[in-house]
Amino acid sequence: MKKANFSSIKTKIFVSYGSLILIICIFTSLLYYYTAYNAFLKNYTKSSRQLSKIVSHQLDQYFEQINSIQKKILENDEIRDYIFVDAASQDFESDREFQKTIYTITGYDFGFFHMNILNLEDHSLINFGSRYIYTPSEDYKVTPEIQENIIDPAVALRGRKFIVPPGHGSLNIVDEDTPTLSFVRSFPRYSYSLSEPKGVIEIQVTSSSIQELLEATLLSYDNQAESIYIFDEEGRLVYPLDLPDEELKYYISLDTENKNDFKNPFTHKSEIVAGTSSSRTGFTVLLCTPDSALQSNKSFFRNVSLIIAAVSLLLLIALTYRLASSISSPIIKLKESIASLSLDSISEKSAYHADTSLNELEMLSDAYNHMQLRLKESLDDIVRSRTLSIHSQIMALQAQMDSHFLYNTLTIISIIAEENDDIQASEMCVKLTRMLRYITEDLSKSTTFSGELEHTRNYTDLMAIRYGGQICFEYDTEPSLSSVCIPRLVIQPLVENCVKYSRSPDRPLHILIRTWQDKDSWCAEISDNGSGFSKEVVDGIYEKIKKLDQEEAYPQIHINGMGLANIYLRLKLFYENDFRFDIENHGGPGDGSSVIIGGRMDHEK
Repeated sequence: MKKANFSSIKTKIFVSYGSLILIICIFTSLLYYYTAYNAFLKNYTKSSRQLSKIVSHQLDQYFEQINSIQKKILENDEIRDYIFVDAASQDFESDREFQKTIYTITGYDFGFFHMNILNLEDHSLINFGSRYIYTPSEDYKVTPEIQENIIDPAVALRGRKFIVPPGHGSLNIVDEDTPTLSFVRSFPRYSYSLSEPKGVIEIQVTSSSIQELLEATLLSYDNQAESIYIFDEEGRLVYPLDLPDEELKYYISLDTENKNDFKNPFTHKSEIVAGTSSSRTGFTVLLCTPDSALQSNKSFFRNVSLIIAAVSLLLLIALTYRLASSISSPIIKLKESIASLSLDSISEKSAYHADTSLNELEMLSDAYNHMQLRLKESLDDIVRSRTLSIHSQIMALQAQMDSHFLYNTLTIISIIAEENDDIQASEMCVKLTRMLRYITEDLSKSTTFSGELEHTRNYTDLMAIRYGGQICFEYDTEPSLSSVCIPRLVIQPLVENCVKYSRSPDRPLHILIRTWQDKDSWCAEISDNGSGFSKEVVDGIYEKIKKLDQEEAYPQIHINGMGLANIYLRLKLFYENDFRFDIENHGGPGDGSSVIIGGRMDHEK
């Protein structure tokens, strides 16, 4: 039964490329959204910093006007004479001249809420603003708060101004419901005198006038900042007046010079905070824009990203569909040609010619035509290969029968030796039988460390009987490695090489078989006190190993001829490249040599 069209190559190409294009469009739109919106945030933050500087500058100008009025008043000798001489007489004409002088300096709208002048000599107070009031010393009381917050700082500054935020002290509060900010400075009895201060002047401006100034500035620059916070150098709140102390401490702690994106711990919302500090007033102005105020901008960039992604997706899908059709059509025709092909119809006339401009499809068409011409030849090769395979199986069965015959013959010899009380001959037959069984098993199957060492001991026992005192074998093995899986015939052939090539009539041969565990690997060292390896032999071995590494198809491994290169090759096949194979000479000629091999203990895992 045919599957749905979804399994067709055309559909799969369309779906695969369409999915890839969809991912690319989504990624591109997200990248655009992220890049564009972050660029907007960067520009907005920059403009907020600039606006905070403008607001701070506007405040500086406004306060400088108040400061200028204050200086002009104190530089007028008539006003000083009135404060220290004429005010106490409460003469109507003197009072009227004083007010006219003040109006001359300030104008009739005088630009501030109220002014208080305190005579420190008699503690009399002059009030000027919406109305003029003279309060003699017996009616005005200097409280400890006024002394600490107003008079003492003013006297200490000796004529330099300082600004007192709302709620932090005043010489005289005219209206409890109208919060004011005070400009205070002390002055001496005479103008341009360096004598001790004899009076304190305070000019008050309302918080509402500061609010109007801030709103007008923000409105003129069309800024979206929802909150403005102003505090002085001592961390006292100037504007607004309803900010909790904990939030004020939070905003004071912000480092707006190096960072502008913060998360408010009280509202748990992100906000952009830009700040500027004024050296003229000591005020810090913070403009705070919550992330929610920028939601419309975020929505705009998101919608633009979606439109770009949708348009790009439609265009690319249309192109993908045409591409899938141009690829699938020749393949469908090739499939129909293959379906109609039979062994009897193979000829040059059945060749297929692809109607396409794609090189790959033309190559596929040529390969198909070439396949037709060689199909029969390949079938003949398969028949010949089958014949050879059957012949090889017959030979393998025959070899198996021969080995069983050899085992049975050795068993009969062992029984005859036991009947004649020749125990040594019997043991040699048993050990030789075990060795033959071990080496004739499939080399592709692994064994355990204990199995390989048992096979090695069978060999060394036979060699000890044969050579007697000419060879001494010593074992130093690690019991914990007994169950570790290793390749067959990697230790005994190394011992056999020592026996064959290291024996000398001058001295007994000593062979050490040592095994140990090195972290997560096993190691085995076979060393002797023979003549060692010559440089030519070592170079020949490594050259053969190098050729084996470069061969893509490894040669078939036989049981006999277990040379060092043969062992290296089987370790490589078993462990791939995670094994050890080292050849070392112990010193000079005649000092012996060793071969160290090893592999990972967790190979089976």
